[in-house]
Amino acid sequence: MSMERYNTRSRAEIPRRMYLVDPVTFESTEDYLDVISSLSDSFAEARDEALSVVADSLHNSDKEERKKISKECQLSIQASLVVGWSFDKEFTKENVVDFLRNSRSVLNSVINLADDRKSFFCSPSTDSMSGPSS
Repeated sequence: MSMERYNTRSRAEIPRRMYLVDPVTFESTEDYLDVISSLSDSFAEARDEALSVVADSLHNSDKEERKKISKECQLSIQASLVVGWSFDKEFTKENVVDFLRNSRSVLNSVINLADDRKSFFCSPSTDSMSGPSS
């Protein structure tokens, strides 16, 4: 068997569309987020950058400030998994962080999808980009 079979690096950057569920009615919506794998280079870069910020805070802040910085960095890392969305609001890193900070169930869904290796590395499926069920 060829070693190339195990090369998943480029596929980790290909986003999967995650349609959102209304948190009140649990009905499918037309709203979506485009999510990349937690094995992507983009995610690794965001993690490394945030860890550097946290490390710097160890020397330059008090305990409470370090906790705040750590939480913000963690959210920033998680937000890096989202590379697009359907909302009218401009897609920016700050807006993604704010959305996920206030939408914990969506954040959990993003993390679960990003960690689901089958969603990114199995044979392509029409399910990954399909819309909400009728």
